[in-house]
Amino acid sequence: MSILAVMPLAAARGRRLSAAQVLFFMLLPVFGAAAAVIFALAKEPSEEQRSHLMRAEKQEGIMTMALGAEKSVPLEEALMINSPRVRRELMLSMLRSDPRKHLDLLAFARFNMDPETAHYATATLTEVQRQIQLEMQKMQADLSKDPDNTSIRISYIQLMDAYIKSGLLEGHLLDRQRLELKTYLDSIPQEVMTQELASLKIRNLLTLQHAAEARACGMNMLDRWPRDEKSWLEMIGIYVETHDEKGMLELKDLAGKSIVDWSASGRERAQYFWGAVSRS
Repeated sequence: MSILAVMPLAAARGRRLSAAQVLFFMLLPVFGAAAAVIFALAKEPSEEQRSHLMRAEKQEGIMTMALGAEKSVPLEEALMINSPRVRRELMLSMLRSDPRKHLDLLAFARFNMDPETAHYATATLTEVQRQIQLEMQKMQADLSKDPDNTSIRISYIQLMDAYIKSGLLEGHLLDRQRLELKTYLDSIPQEVMTQELASLKIRNLLTLQHAAEARACGMNMLDRWPRDEKSWLEMIGIYVETHDEKGMLELKDLAGKSIVDWSASGRERAQYFWGAVSRS
């Protein structure tokens, strides 16, 4: 059957073949005519069905970028899509969830070419910073009333650490916050100092370039938790940061004489650094 002969049949059933479709069916070997007949006989979707499909596609596209972006389009790329409407809906979706989970993305969006997107991001970051500061002020007030409350002190330390990692602070303000974090970590009694807090203290000291204090804190971890690989890995990190090759070799010798509960990944990481220092 000729493709042209199918066109009246398609028109009678409300199906109009465009020039591009006719050309496609004509170029399709053998099955072109059959495909044209199937198209002509197919029922035209109703206006209600068209509208429903368009709404579903639109909603699915927005939700995919805003809520399931880790499985499809990265959020950073979604913000660069040349569609202000999509960017703004993406921003509003983040604001309706927990903005603190998207601080890095909000910081990126501050410099978006779309003024409204940039405004949303800047305003949200300002509000998040205000909320964190209010929480910190409340905890400071609670500590002033109950200075021996270790639980509040640890919660305050964790909040300060989250604030430092948020990217909301820069320059002098960031340095001052790290110094305040050091003061509060130093005030934690040794009997309640956990490995997590000790690791946080070491990382903060290294950032402040207080190498001797970081090394002393790491050795204290080894004394308190000699069998835990975390203590050894923290010491490795200290020697790497401070470029202390002699200390690394001494640590390797000490580990060879000690009983350590290594995991496969922990042992592999330790051997990587110890092997590197042995070859140098």
